[in-house]
Amino acid sequence: MEYSAIRIENRDGVYAPSEDSELAAGMLGRYLKRLGASKKLKVLDMGTATGILGIFAACSGLASEVTFADMNPDAVGLARKNALANCHSLPAGLSFIQTDLFSGVGAGEVYDIIIFNAPYLRSGGETDDAMWSGGDEGIETSMRFLEEALVHLSGTGVAILVASSLSSLEKLNSFAERLGFALLEEEKIHYFFEDIVAEAFCLAGSTKLTA
Repeated sequence: MEYSAIRIENRDGVYAPSEDSELAAGMLGRYLKRLGASKKLKVLDMGTATGILGIFAACSGLASEVTFADMNPDAVGLARKNALANCHSLPAGLSFIQTDLFSGVGAGEVYDIIIFNAPYLRSGGETDDAMWSGGDEGIETSMRFLEEALVHLSGTGVAILVASSLSSLEKLNSFAERLGFALLEEEKIHYFFEDIVAEAFCLAGSTKLTA
């Protein structure tokens, strides 16, 4: 696969880039430009899979560090292979970690952009695979992501999350607000029988982003 001049190798058992990846990349690109106008950024690509979003950030020239994280060791290895094939001459510092969400992220690590193309389908049948299933309501993994991301997001940073209209989206957004996030924007694409949604959150009170 090739996206925006990035060539990606796929592998069985690792989520391959799709329409949701393209939607997330579009939103990621906007915030890389917005936040990277004044400094080089630290970016975390959670659930990196093939590494496409982290590579996109590294290739932007706006990131000084990009971390690729996934619970699947095959995904981490594939992301490393794809990143090194595309980013060998770029200045961004690349790191790769196997972790169940933030369990393997250092306690003091803080990022300017955290992006997660989350598994967002309701569990049951074939969607019990962790690559697809976000829990009984399709949002449980995303809720845990937001809860854990809270202490790893810089005061002026952005968390970008992909969700689905087939999951309990209102409940997810209410949960984010109770945690202390503010929804900056959302973008949707209609795909077959659902809307895929990319949402950008900042910490409530972040004047740089909400002004």
